Amino acid sequence: EGTPLRYVPEIDGYIRLKENCGKPLLVVINEKSLGTGEMNHWRWKLTGEMRTKLIEAKVPIYPTVKRAASAARKYRDYCTKM
Repeated sequence: EGTPLRYVPEIDGYIRLKENCGKPLLVVINEKSLGTGEMNHWRWKLTGEMRTKLIEAKVPIYPTVKRAASAARKYRDYCTKM
């Protein structure tokens, strides 16, 4: 009994964007420490499904905007040195 990804069709859009635009794409999905009572909640199941689908498509995921921005800056710095 999983939560279908049809509730977040933009995930497929992000994956298509990454495949077709030729530019780096970063996604921010908040992480949270869960208590045992929350582990089966539909929201966290859906978050896990979204993360899995993005990881399979090789889309980098970060838990905060700050971490995503730091990674983007490091990537830019790396590319300008080449």
